[in-house]
Amino acid sequence: MDEPLPRANKKSGQVSYHDQAQLHELQVFAGEETRRTHYSTILGAYLSGFREANKLLKH
Repeated sequence: MDEPLPRANKKSGQVSYHDQAQLHELQVFAGEETRRTHYSTILGAYLSGFREANKLLKH
């Protein structure tokens, strides 16, 4: 399983091993079945992946 993405230090933009120990993990789920609209479609899968990628970028 892949390691979760660490959150960078807001001041320096860098992530140190000490900072990583204090960070919370974020797990996200994507897929067409995670959308209330466009389920069972390629568009739903694309949109849910885009939604979760944005969550990771903001984390």
